[in-house]
Amino acid sequence: MSPLAKQLATILKVQHEILALLRQKLGLNGMGEFLDNADLKVLLKIGDKSIYRLRQSGQLKGFKVAGRWYYDRKHVAALLDDGKLDL
Repeated sequence: MSPLAKQLATILKVQHEILALLRQKLGLNGMGEFLDNADLKVLLKIGDKSIYRLRQSGQLKGFKVAGRWYYDRKHVAALLDDGKLDL
């Protein structure tokens, strides 16, 4: 493994540890898997600007860890099921 790959693996491991600590601190351990912006873009077939607009309007709630936004999968699914996301 190259030095760059090792550094990236370390950074990814730290991000997962931070996310796990946040889940624990916020009481989100039982809430399920989280999606990031890339996951949302594929799932909803929208772009970065649309995700930003949904966050700014309050329709989409998320939190930022190490420069990346995360959203609860169950919350996004519920919003889609209820038709509450204004895409």
